[in-house]
Amino acid sequence: MKDKNRIIAVVFVFLLLAVLDIVLGAGIFLAVFFNKTKSFKGVVSFEDLAIIQKALDSLDTLDTLDNTNNPLFISTGGAVLKKSELKIKITNASGISDADEKLKEQIEKQTGQIKEVSFDNAEGSLVTLVRIKKNVAIEIEELILETVRIDYPEVKKEILDDSFSEDVIIILGKREE
Repeated sequence: MKDKNRIIAVVFVFLLLAVLDIVLGAGIFLAVFFNKTKSFKGVVSFEDLAIIQKALDSLDTLDTLDNTNNPLFISTGGAVLKKSELKIKITNASGISDADEKLKEQIEKQTGQIKEVSFDNAEGSLVTLVRIKKNVAIEIEELILETVRIDYPEVKKEILDDSFSEDVIIILGKREE
């Protein structure tokens, strides 16, 4: 009788674990599926978590800001640069003439002023890419990404290596019509 009860207990525990595994697996699948389709607003993506972490990291530099009318800054290991010191390179690979000049004007309108903008042309690219250094404040990063997305809704973001002299490199790809 004791052996029969043990067998029933083992089978019950096994079935309980199998049901939990199925439920958790389905939950993870649905969370990933809805996040990729953007049809479920309650799921936070890893990219969102990275943005939140970056915002929290930039809060450490808020104490060092002076009270000017210029709240946008770049945090560089404790030192604070004003947005007028931002260096941007725009590469036009979209096939549309003057797309880089138009974007420069939009960025300057949104951010006020920037220190330096350089231009380059490249062969056509299917992807619009914004490469930003880690030390660029989240406010500026979001502003630049939003500005680029006005004409290029599908933007891929990457981290820019510190070896580049620019703080932001934007490569304009083909626009979807």
